[in-house]
Order: sequence, then C-alpha cells, then structure tokens
Amino acid sequence: GPPPGLQTAILYRTNAQSRLFESAFLREGIPYRIVGTLRFYEREEIKDALALLKLAANPRDEVSFRRVVNKPTRGLGAVSVQQIVDAAPPDGNLLAGCRESAPLLSKRAATAAAKFEAMVTSAVASIDGAQLSSFAEHLVRESGIWDYHATGNDEVTARTKVENLEELVNAASLYPASMEGLVEFLEMIELDRSREQDQDTPSDVTLITMHNTKGLEFDRVIVTGMEEGLFPRGGDEDPGEIEEERRLFYVAATRARDELYLISCSYRRVHGRTMDFIPSRFIGEIPKGLAAISGDVGNVSHPEQSPFPPGASVFHDDYGAGVVTRSWHSSGELVVMVQFESGRAARFLPRYTALEKVANDV
Repeated sequence: GPPPGLQTAILYRTNAQSRLFESAFLREGIPYRIVGTLRFYEREEIKDALALLKLAANPRDEVSFRRVVNKPTRGLGAVSVQQIVDAAPPDGNLLAGCRESAPLLSKRAATAAAKFEAMVTSAVASIDGAQLSSFAEHLVRESGIWDYHATGNDEVTARTKVENLEELVNAASLYPASMEGLVEFLEMIELDRSREQDQDTPSDVTLITMHNTKGLEFDRVIVTGMEEGLFPRGGDEDPGEIEEERRLFYVAATRARDELYLISCSYRRVHGRTMDFIPSRFIGEIPKGLAAISGDVGNVSHPEQSPFPPGASVFHDDYGAGVVTRSWHSSGELVVMVQFESGRAARFLPRYTALEKVANDV
C-alpha cells in the first residue's frame, strides 16, 4: 500500500463514475472521502429509483412507498397517501392498499393510485426477462422519475442526474433478471450503505470530478476513464468543446505533485451492455517519451498521422456525406468512425472501404 499520509486523488469526468470506486473501497475497507457531491447512494435521484425498486421487491415497504407514490406529482396529497396506507390489508401490502382505498379517495386520487399500482404490478410481472438492468430502467422511466430528473433541472444538473440513473441501471446488469436477482441487487446496495455508516476513519483517498479539482493539489493523481466517448465525450465533436475538454485534462494532469497515472479501459458497461472503447486522444497527444505506457494501448495513435483525421469530410456511396469523428489503429489496421448527415454513425476500415475524402470549402 501507499506510505501513510500520501494523499491520492481519483479523478473522473462524470459524477456517476464514483459508484464503482465507492463500492470497491467499501468492500476493501479503504476509507475515502468524496468531494463536491454526495456519495452515490445518497443522491436524490438514486434514492428515488431505489425506493421504486424496493417497493417492487417488497410492496410492504412503507418508507419507499411514501417516497415515490406521489413523485412526480400525481395528485396524491398527504391525506390520500395516509388513506391508502390505512386501507392496506393486514399483511401491509401497499399496492393492494392502492386498490382497496378507491372508495375513500376522490375520483382523481383513486385514478392516480390505480395507475401507480398497475404500473408497478405490470413491471414486476415482466421482470423475468433478458436483464435486470432493462427491468430497472423500464420501472424508473414508467414511473416518471427519470423524466422528473431529466427535465426538472438546468441542463448540467439534469445531465448529471441522468448519468447517475444510467449508472444504477449498469450496476443492475450484473444480476439475474428475476425477483431473486432484484432482491440480491438491493441487498448488495444495503451492504454498501451499512459499510458507509461504519466509516469514520480519516481517509487518504479522495474521489473527485475533474471540474472540482481546480486549485487543489495531491501527491498522487489517478485520472480514470480516459476513453474516447467518455473523455472527450462523444457525439457532436464540436472543436470548441474538444478544446474545453483538453483544457480540463490539463487541469487534471497538473493537480499531481509527484505521481500521475492515466487509466483507460478497453471496455465498459453502457446501458447494461458491454461496449468496446479506445483510449482518449488526449493520451495520444502526450509527447512521446514523457509517459511510460503499460498494458495494451496499441491503438493510441496521434490523430494527425491518420489520412482521415477527426473533422475530415468524407463521402461514402451508400451512406452519403459525413464527418470523421474518430480515427485510431486497432491490430495494426486504421479504423475510422464517421457521423453521416443522415444521423447514422458507422465505423470503417479504409483499407477495405471506398471512403472518399472531400476537400473542405474554407
């Protein structure tokens, strides 16, 4: 382990990336602190989603029921919610309470309660499927919680909250799609949360987003998630945005007093599916000889060496006009990712594909 007192910071691009580190540290008994945000399972949108999942697993969970039955607002005020709780049968099943309370409620509240009950019940009925992550995402979307967080905030906050929900969905993908799998998933989270409560020792590890590190310095900095599509983010490939991310990378790298590690994974889970990633172009831009490379990063190439650099206009007979968004080497072959005007994105091996370069009108 590190010498005592050596401050290590783990930096990442998005808040959602903290979850895996938090879980790993809790399991290994490594004290950590998280800066600039709540711990993953304390975030509002995560607590909302977990309340829904807990209610699906146990319709007698009154705390979870009260948290989500009227979020987003469905016209079930405190009085209606209490009537539903009181109307639940002796076994305490609150979804049954949604039905039993109908005669006591206003027409609007009774309709809302019935819709909520039907939504949870039909989701539970379809749980035995391909992946628990699909079930979790379906339930959170159908309940309105997803949209509530995605639209009820400013753009940056909304994006962060959606990324956190997506990360929770990713976490669920490791469990079987069944009621047993759901229970096991929720138990894993409860275990993590109980470990959190036990943690009161001073920590030498800091978890922090790159944005939050301005002005701070650490003995050792580990920058994680150095992949194209995550950092820099994929999608629009706006040169101004790429430049902004490049500056952010510079900030991250210069936080290190003594040691700097840049970590890139070759695959990660996105929407519950395992996807391949390539190392960030920012790694390729470090002057040769300044960094020691370990592991297989054979496809870190300097973009400017490619005959199809990012930003180049191209034409393909079947797909039409497009712009190169990424270009890299994989197993010695040049690979090019193109975003076409039709909205379609595709990857090509130029050696085997008739991809024409089009002169940019400057």
